[in-house]
Amino acid sequence: MRKLLLIIVLAGLLCTSDISEAHGNPASPGRVIPVAGKILRRFQMGESDWSPGHRGVDLAGIEGQQVVSPESGVVSWVGRINGVPMMSIQHPDGTRSTFQPVTTSLATGAVVFAGQPVAILVTGHCDGSDVCLHWGVRRGETYLDPLVWLGGDTPRVRLLSADATPRVTPPFGGTGIMPTGDLPVPGPITSGFGPRTNPISGRQEFHDGVDIGANCGTPVATLWAGIVRRATTVGGFGLRVEVDHGNGLSTSYSHLERIDVSGGQQLTAGSIVGAVGTTGYSTGCHLHYSMVRNDITVDPLGVH
Repeated sequence: MRKLLLIIVLAGLLCTSDISEAHGNPASPGRVIPVAGKILRRFQMGESDWSPGHRGVDLAGIEGQQVVSPESGVVSWVGRINGVPMMSIQHPDGTRSTFQPVTTSLATGAVVFAGQPVAILVTGHCDGSDVCLHWGVRRGETYLDPLVWLGGDTPRVRLLSADATPRVTPPFGGTGIMPTGDLPVPGPITSGFGPRTNPISGRQEFHDGVDIGANCGTPVATLWAGIVRRATTVGGFGLRVEVDHGNGLSTSYSHLERIDVSGGQQLTAGSIVGAVGTTGYSTGCHLHYSMVRNDITVDPLGVH
């Protein structure tokens, strides 16, 4: 009976997959790339376990950048090898991700979820002035290509039908400043912080923020002054802006239709960072708003 059920499930997956192409299977909606940077060096397995190769991928980043967990799991190891700070996360599918060089405040046994900041990128891996993250994935003693495990190195920017009508963004003629309030965009909370069933995958997950319902094109404002740490496409989060407010507090704004800021830009309270959209793994126009305090993801509605 179990074998029959497995065959039915696999057949359903094969029938519904329409974006496999040359990049392998579509990325799991619960998986994100740890650092959304340029691929500096790809995975290359040697002819044997002891042969020369590159058993992971090197992703460009900046010193002090947050590294997020690509999948939910449990921190299985934190330490140093030959002086290099590293950490590993055991995932539910039996795989294990390892990151270096990184520092972390998390301890072995900590439970994490996909997209949660788990470490800080430091220098020491790439040659010259480049700063990069080395990310490896293993199942048992077998090394896997992290990008294949992730589902391909091309970001999936939208999960809508091919005949969907594109939305036209109304021009925003304001000054770039909005009155501050309790939320970065007005609208109802359509999905709260905490455990939930993912609306796309149907899997149980920990929702690392709140979803705010709003029309595509609605300006999104930051509630506090800060510095833009990242403004780019981040896997299933789509177009995403991350802002460091200082004192261990940072916020992020995901699934944006457009980004109106750039990395390193200084912002004042109420500055527009982008517009509500539905990029990434999204079922419609909304803002995914999340917050991290002292490396721990917290409920944005509990911080004012």
